[in-house]
Amino acid sequence: MQAIYLDHQATTPMDEAVLEEMKPWLVRPGNPHAQHSHGSAAARAVENAVGRIADSMGAQPGEVILTSGATEAAALALTSLRGNGAVLTSAIEHPCVLKTLEAMGTAQGRSLSAGDSFRTVACDSEGLLDLDLLENTADVIRAICVMAVNNEIGTIQPLADIAGFAQASEVPFLSDCTQALGRIEIDMETAGIDAAWISSHKIYGPAGIGALIWRSDTPIRPVIHGGNQQHGRRSGTIPVALTVGFGKACELAVANRSYDEQRALEQRDLFLAILADRLEGFHVNGSIDRRIAQNLNIALDSIDAEELMARLPHLSISTGSACSSGAEGASHVLLAIADDATARSSIRIGFGRDTSNDDISTAAAMIAEAAGEMRSAAIKRSVLA
Repeated sequence: MQAIYLDHQATTPMDEAVLEEMKPWLVRPGNPHAQHSHGSAAARAVENAVGRIADSMGAQPGEVILTSGATEAAALALTSLRGNGAVLTSAIEHPCVLKTLEAMGTAQGRSLSAGDSFRTVACDSEGLLDLDLLENTADVIRAICVMAVNNEIGTIQPLADIAGFAQASEVPFLSDCTQALGRIEIDMETAGIDAAWISSHKIYGPAGIGALIWRSDTPIRPVIHGGNQQHGRRSGTIPVALTVGFGKACELAVANRSYDEQRALEQRDLFLAILADRLEGFHVNGSIDRRIAQNLNIALDSIDAEELMARLPHLSISTGSACSSGAEGASHVLLAIADDATARSSIRIGFGRDTSNDDISTAAAMIAEAAGEMRSAAIKRSVLA
């Protein structure tokens, strides 16, 4: 049978409209930094795309810095912070944030255990940041960094409350908006977000490009040096085709957001109804009310998630972040909100624009059947023992 793709938090297939806009720039010459007609045409294409990227985030074109992806953008933002004190972040941030903060602390010779470089703030069982812990901190802080939507459990954080605390503390608010764009409404100015990063391949655009939206007056500290492109903030020739595709993907993400959300909600409900009809002993990780419609993270009682996935080679799902694939141990996100057994029995399912109701019905039935077989086998082993 043909494999069913349900891992849209890891990456999304490129939208056909995106590919069509990219095609001319995949074959024609045009360095956007060159001073001739071909270069000027490429520069105009980049300028138009950057405008679309900025519009999708409620920002200005001059605030957009193109990068190789969200990981580089996060590193660029965090290493550009000034001042003393710890960066406050959530316990369920993406590895690109947590690992960068760890590296920053090591580079500065600080004691990470003492939280001098950064401190993680706990979340509740739904994955929502504990605002009381955030507001009651007595530390000297230099920034707050909290993702808008979690990539593993889909939880939507209370951005307005976090931004209000950051403003009261007179520190910048940074937010990973990689999973938010196209799934919730994002306006950086209204939300009070000073810096955000996004990635093209999470919104049906090409892989290999992302952006940092930097609204702060603080100068960027470049991590890539060279030809002084992008006003010296990020050197390197801008990839025209990727940028054009990214811009179109951002435009579509905003235009299709309401439709995509409603369709995903219907498919999520369908999936849960079929699973509940065929299998007992499971629950949804994270908030039901404050989550993006495109994400389901489910704990299956007494089931090893890795073994379950091995039994389902024609079903593309995951146990967590693809960026942590191969890492030892259970998901740090799930361990922050649940116990080890729950973390190791959980699967992530991501719905997308190309997901059909037939896909949903088939996948739910396959998971229920495989989990049922695993439980039956476990019972037989216990009896024989």
